[in-house]
Amino acid sequence: MEDSGSDSAGSGSESQKWDALRTRFQDSIMADTKLLSLAQNVGADDWPIKGADETASKYVNFTDEELMMLPEIGPHPERIALLMEILTETLAFDDPFGEMVEQVEASYETEDNIRKTMAKLELPDAYPISLTSFTEETKKFCEAEDIETLAQFARFSQHMAENIVVGGDFRSLLNALANVDEAGIAQYIPFRPLATGLHLGEGIGLLVNSLGKDERLSLLQHYGARLTPDEDHGRRRLSTDEIEQVEAHLQYKLGPVIDWFEVEKEKLVTQILADEISVERFFVHLDDTQTELLAANTLNKLLDSLGIGTSQKKKGFFSRMFGKS
Repeated sequence: MEDSGSDSAGSGSESQKWDALRTRFQDSIMADTKLLSLAQNVGADDWPIKGADETASKYVNFTDEELMMLPEIGPHPERIALLMEILTETLAFDDPFGEMVEQVEASYETEDNIRKTMAKLELPDAYPISLTSFTEETKKFCEAEDIETLAQFARFSQHMAENIVVGGDFRSLLNALANVDEAGIAQYIPFRPLATGLHLGEGIGLLVNSLGKDERLSLLQHYGARLTPDEDHGRRRLSTDEIEQVEAHLQYKLGPVIDWFEVEKEKLVTQILADEISVERFFVHLDDTQTELLAANTLNKLLDSLGIGTSQKKKGFFSRMFGKS
């Protein structure tokens, strides 16, 4: 076992993996068999420590932190990796429920891949599940399982192979994180492909994209966009009062997003006041003119409420861009 990185002794996934493994081996009939014999039986490297008491039962009552305090283990962390290999292979070979061991291995591998992706893309552990684009049904499932953050989402994945069946957007984000699918990740959290971290613009983009079809199209038309015949056909046109209700709901939902990205919001306000950037330019990374229009108007309403008054200044821009006559 390497002495650094995600595979180091004491790392979250390795610690949990050891706890699961030692718990299962405590009841094994092989617990009092010498580790040297077990290693030979499963084709692993010989257990390097000699002595009549060098059996699995000597170690399985210790946590990984306690193992590292043992003089014969602490200076040699690679021995923990060997011990885990011996115990895992013994269970798989001797236990009629060997498939369960493979499931545990697979689930920890999934979690480890997710954690590596999160570190690589600089996705914050504490980002709230409530701010993802999950459906309300999936958010209720997460709430019931006490999954409040991305970190808890990653940890939860280790149990799924054993006793949880999930699908839809939950499974899609899980797979996207496990396979570093940046486009897939961006569908559910405000991540920008080919960049790192999370971004306010993408956060507002996800918010407006959560609108229903009729709400979205009515707002687009209200903001000056020309709808195609296909878009206009068969839709329900919202009344002025209904449009105002949708806008108010967006402002309500925008609050927690702004709170999370408070630092980026303050920087943006400073740049807007100094005419260094326009609200419209801020959303070009969304790469969808309709989403950009909805997001810009949603942010403009917030800025208007702060006394910045950008909407009137930018009205001409929307008319040119979306062909409003």
